[in-house]
Amino acid sequence: MLTAVDLLNQPLRGDTAVSVLDQLTLKHDENVLSLEFAALDFTDPRRNQYAYRLEGFDTEWIALDDARGARYTNLGAGEYVFKVKAASSDSVWNENGLSLPITVLPAPWRTWWAYLIYAALACLLAVALYRRQNQRLRLQQAYAQRLATEVDERTAELQQRTAELQQTNVDLAEASAAKSNFLARMSHDIPTPMNGVMGMTELLSGTDLDSRQRHYTQIIARSADALLHIINDILDLSKIEAGKLELTAEVFELEDLIDECVGLLAPQAGKKGVDLVAAISPAVPPHLLGDSLRLRQVLVNLLQQCRQVYSRR
Repeated sequence: MLTAVDLLNQPLRGDTAVSVLDQLTLKHDENVLSLEFAALDFTDPRRNQYAYRLEGFDTEWIALDDARGARYTNLGAGEYVFKVKAASSDSVWNENGLSLPITVLPAPWRTWWAYLIYAALACLLAVALYRRQNQRLRLQQAYAQRLATEVDERTAELQQRTAELQQTNVDLAEASAAKSNFLARMSHDIPTPMNGVMGMTELLSGTDLDSRQRHYTQIIARSADALLHIINDILDLSKIEAGKLELTAEVFELEDLIDECVGLLAPQAGKKGVDLVAAISPAVPPHLLGDSLRLRQVLVNLLQQCRQVYSRR
């Protein structure tokens, strides 16, 4: 029979006497258990022998000499049966000795309902991760769709610009072709009347003219010749576009050139009430080396600008 039960080095408390205890339930933190027992044979108690075993923990019977107790620490959660057998002085063992079922309850965090909570939390976590992954996937898909839309818009814009550039190139090509056609026609149409003017001027200079008329005729001839050279240069589009318009180097008299320019514009200026007079500094040499045609063109343009400015006053 049991004579004493200690939990955590303290006597077991309860309404049931230890000697008639038929079951023992321990909490997870009641991990120090001591049991004392005795045989009901008082013939020679000092020669009584004992052996005990905790089924579920001990693999063999543990024999005792003169002790009458057992002690266990840190029992795991589960079902156990504490058995004790005794032998009297004649060494006859009582195989049907003491048998006490012992239940060690698991810790709250290791119970079935705790594992159920763990499973529920795991499911919630899995659902949360799944939703987060789906949300991230949706965001990535939305970003990819937005990026694809932007790419399509940029591509459409680029295609539109490319089409506009192509149309611009077509327009430029058409304009260049039209200009070339125009210049090709003018290269044949303009010199014809100019040659007529120059021919008639030459014929006119061969008639009986006074000095003033002959001077005017010479101005017309030189101006027509200069205009014909300028037209030829303008019509030579390939040289102008390539920057290969060449200047001639020839000796000419500056005074004659200036007199021609002034004589060409003096009558028109006189009609506007402007006297056009040329004065050359003595420091300027009378003969110069250069392109007289270009210089004549520059001087005529300057004189025309001056005449227009003074005519407005």
